[in-house]
Amino acid sequence: GYGCCVASDGALYVGGVNPGSLQRFDPVTGQLEDLGGSQFGAQYIWATAAFGDKVYGGCYPTCSVLEYDVKTMELRDLGKMDEHEQYVRSICVDPQGRVWAGTGNKAHLVVLDPATGERHDVLPAEMRDNSCCYDLATSGKYVLGSILYDGTMAVFDSEAEQLVRVVPRPEGDLMWMNCHGAREGQAYLYASPSGSLYRYDIEGDKLTLLADSLGQCEQVVDARYVHGIDDQEYFVYDLQEGREL
Repeated sequence: GYGCCVASDGALYVGGVNPGSLQRFDPVTGQLEDLGGSQFGAQYIWATAAFGDKVYGGCYPTCSVLEYDVKTMELRDLGKMDEHEQYVRSICVDPQGRVWAGTGNKAHLVVLDPATGERHDVLPAEMRDNSCCYDLATSGKYVLGSILYDGTMAVFDSEAEQLVRVVPRPEGDLMWMNCHGAREGQAYLYASPSGSLYRYDIEGDKLTLLADSLGQCEQVVDARYVHGIDDQEYFVYDLQEGREL
């Protein structure tokens, strides 16, 4: 599996690979269910995101988004995000319930209204020569996405659907990636390949270095504990004490 999220029913939803079917795992009962998806042509489900009672999956090679309703147990194909691309590499859902889908092999950022089916690309034209819009995340009204391969972090106001910030990558690094757990209006960003972790104040457009050379930072808990991957090892780092636990 690739994409993984936790939905309102407490279950884990995992995007399958060959076949591209959505899997539901109940951690209480241990039951695993195949919910389908490959019947719509999906071979991989690269990314998943949960919002309310819905789970969304971004697919290859159809460049489509699937929607699963955890209450009605209905799976829908919401269609292609771009007619010329194969990959939905990353997705997130904004506070209005709209799905933001980052594509590749060419970068697009498509905003989809699941209720109406309306969709449009909000990525500025000058960014579309990149490989993909990746590692999407939300922070309050903001949507953040890593633009590969220029390595910047693009920040959008989801209400206005406009690019409002571009965070240049640190000198010597190739790209930014998102680490989850920040409060609204902030983001945790880690640089690659250095693995250095920063806090980013979106409104103030200010970066603060929190720790050098941690690795692939995935989640910060209580503004203190960083959970991540360093090569093939799992780590927990204490930001307050400045040491690996």
